[in-house]
Amino acid sequence: MAKQIILDLFDQKKVDRVPVGLWWHFTDSSEWGAGTNEQVFQRAFEGHRDYAKEARLDLLKVMPDVYFVLPNLDGVDITDAGQLLAVRPVGAYDPFYENQVRLIRQLTDELGNDTAVFPTVFSPYYYLLFSQLRTKGKANTEAELAKAVKEHPEALKHAVDVVAQDLIALSRRLLAEAKADGIFYAVHNFKTIGKGDYLNVFTPAERLIADEIAAVKDYTILHVCGSIGVPNDFSLYANYPYKALNYAVSNEKFSLAEAKRRFPDKVIIGGFSTKPDSIIYSGNREQLQAETERLVSEAGRDRLVVGADCSLIPEYLSPEKVAWIKEKADAL
Repeated sequence: MAKQIILDLFDQKKVDRVPVGLWWHFTDSSEWGAGTNEQVFQRAFEGHRDYAKEARLDLLKVMPDVYFVLPNLDGVDITDAGQLLAVRPVGAYDPFYENQVRLIRQLTDELGNDTAVFPTVFSPYYYLLFSQLRTKGKANTEAELAKAVKEHPEALKHAVDVVAQDLIALSRRLLAEAKADGIFYAVHNFKTIGKGDYLNVFTPAERLIADEIAAVKDYTILHVCGSIGVPNDFSLYANYPYKALNYAVSNEKFSLAEAKRRFPDKVIIGGFSTKPDSIIYSGNREQLQAETERLVSEAGRDRLVVGADCSLIPEYLSPEKVAWIKEKADAL
């Protein structure tokens, strides 16, 4: 049972093979700020379900897709202190959350013990960045968030703390009601926000979310995103409770083997680059299996899930390609 293998691995138990977890979006980015409807919901559900089954996937990270824009942040101008101070909790049973719980519950029901299911929860600042996605069709920039941090940190912190409580309520429901196996918790550093400001405005809420998730079910994957193109300061997350680390090898410039040395009590997830010229897009069966073997040989079989830096480009992938990778990983 793949689910049990993932849970055993996260508990530092020996398992008889190297699991695989790779993911991509099943809706178009133009839909992410539009809110859900039943047609899009079914496309997201069926995409995740069919992929997990066809690839015989061990670990399924469920994409948030149409759930990027929180109802209480929809259209909020993060450079306006008054709008930030007016942010109030959504409520655990808002339709926005009901649909996410329904999506995960349907996936856990369908996949059973065959695949471990990990829905995505972002750090609150992601949702602040996404606040303009529906109204303007684009996310806020890091520069705008940095401006808010400098000009009205307390107002911003208020919104961050409110969102944190919403995300805690959602996470509890995903784990308890929807039967998710754990949470895929996404964070990253910024180029324009200093460590002191990060520790003051974002860290208390981030840590609280991580603590509350672990109190319900202690199988968190911490995803330290490498999409901004600069190395992350992992010391920011040193005291967060999590059992597995997914990071971008191509961004951080240290190997899976080095990650195991740096984080000796964590399972490491990753290996394949998500850059457009990566072998995961261009490789045939023989090449993908050779790269899988290289990654496992370099890192060692223990405390490892073969994965990628982040979300992959769906136009160049298929469940069949992932099945080739899994076939090789199973045999190593």
